[in-house]
Amino acid sequence: MPTIKNFDQVFKIAEREDAMRMTVISAGDAEVMLTVKEARERGFIEPILIGDEDKIKEASKGADFNLDGVKIVHEREPQVMAYASVEMAIRGDAEMQMKGRLPTSYLYRAVIRKRFRSPGVKKFNVIDFYELPSIDHFIAITDSGINITPDFETKLEIIQNTVSIFHLLGYPEPSVLPLSAAREVNPDLVSARDNRLLRTARREGRVDDCVIEDAFSLSDLFLGYRRYFDRGNLDLSKTPHIFLTPNLDAGNILAKLYHLFEGVRWPAHIIGGAKTPVLIPSRGDDHRMMINNIAFGVAIAHLMEEKR
Repeated sequence: MPTIKNFDQVFKIAEREDAMRMTVISAGDAEVMLTVKEARERGFIEPILIGDEDKIKEASKGADFNLDGVKIVHEREPQVMAYASVEMAIRGDAEMQMKGRLPTSYLYRAVIRKRFRSPGVKKFNVIDFYELPSIDHFIAITDSGINITPDFETKLEIIQNTVSIFHLLGYPEPSVLPLSAAREVNPDLVSARDNRLLRTARREGRVDDCVIEDAFSLSDLFLGYRRYFDRGNLDLSKTPHIFLTPNLDAGNILAKLYHLFEGVRWPAHIIGGAKTPVLIPSRGDDHRMMINNIAFGVAIAHLMEEKR
């Protein structure tokens, strides 16, 4: 299978394959409805709208979206909406899920409590995928949403979940770069210690094919660490694929700084370790960003099906 390196390739997969049934949780929002309308018209999805039916119908009018033939599941309570979505996916009534204007914690809770995991998965994580100019492959940041202070074992799970998606995308051995403060700050840093353990775990085969790099700090990243980011001397083969952050605060902050990078393509946000794609666009995402996220999820869903 050819390696999928950018969102243009993702869109080609979404456009050529059959539409995926996708739940949209808390769908009664004009921007969300505009997204669903476009995704359906482009043949990406067959939507299942979950939320207050009156709000959904009102939002559809604002988007000029004809709801004929579209399934609506009427629910008003946010947590009930999230559970309804996950239960539909468990039953096989939906191949994908996406939150609309739902606080993400409700969906996390439903996915975790319903154990909507891929075989062998113990933990979930949030993965943010980016396409950067001059970089010849996707870059991912994790974990930006679920694990607050992951210990070594949890970091191992986070790496495995993320590497698994890169394998689906055609990367046989993605590189993982754990981020840490400089060792000079404190040689006993937990993040630096965990990195040593992670590299040992990889050598022992406890995580699937990948390369775990030696940890380095954000100061190296933003000051133009030549091995990775100096455009004049960029060795694309050495650019890391996965940035593993030491805690949720760091992951969440870093994942939201993408707009500072010139020419970066809108990110796609997905829950790692889930049985089928669960998309979690940010609150501030407009319909163009959400379409990007849906196309990515559709591509992953088809790749998962091919693997099965």
